[in-house]
Amino acid sequence: MSLILPLDCELEQVEDVVIHLEQEELFPDVFETYERAYTGDLQAWEEDREPLTWRADYVVSIPLTSDLTCTLLGEIREPAEGVLVARSVLQPAAISEDDDGVFDQDWRMEAWVDQGHRVLHIEALWRHMDAGVVNTENEAIRGLVLDGIEDWDEQVQRWCDLGVP
Repeated sequence: MSLILPLDCELEQVEDVVIHLEQEELFPDVFETYERAYTGDLQAWEEDREPLTWRADYVVSIPLTSDLTCTLLGEIREPAEGVLVARSVLQPAAISEDDDGVFDQDWRMEAWVDQGHRVLHIEALWRHMDAGVVNTENEAIRGLVLDGIEDWDEQVQRWCDLGVP
């Protein structure tokens, strides 16, 4: 799955959202619980643009199935001026409360490209989830995932408009 969406933001604003530790504050309707910690050096990122890494432990509620407990490893880097690239991977497979499904693959690549008057967000996502009717082979479910990415970017846009975080 992939999407390309424009954001009327400064690249620095998008960066602030992406690296913000308290993601549940920025996206309150997404997570049941969320905890992120940097595993890399924030100061090295800010001063020398060394890649910044993190680990996020969270619980999400999936309609028609049980909550999933997930651990995500993430990284952001700046390969060129005006370009940010982030990647994340689910490690290990998510754990279902009722053991009624599997969520064992979640690989995400994102890029944000400064176009002067806006930022172009490019995202590719590889995911495998199977919890009966909620599975990534289902076209309707894939559509909901893409809708969720669009909703996420709409929230990023709102934060940019407000000048926070």
